[in-house]
Amino acid sequence: QPLNTFTPRRQQILTIMADGSEISATHISQRFGCSAGTAERDLKVLKEQGLVEAANAKQDGLYRMRASNDLDG
Repeated sequence: QPLNTFTPRRQQILTIMADGSEISATHISQRFGCSAGTAERDLKVLKEQGLVEAANAKQDGLYRMRASNDLDG
């Protein structure tokens, strides 16, 4: 992965998720004015980095921050 893994938009996505919120690519594309494909790619990169995971077993497109990313613990 290139060093630009943490683009400003991806950092903002993680900030949104930091309070436990679940988010979809559709929500990201609407909030940030990017295409659904771009939003899906952002989520894929964050998932590959181990930062986010599917929010439930249904794989319905919702993602959340992985619990193991709690830096306080």
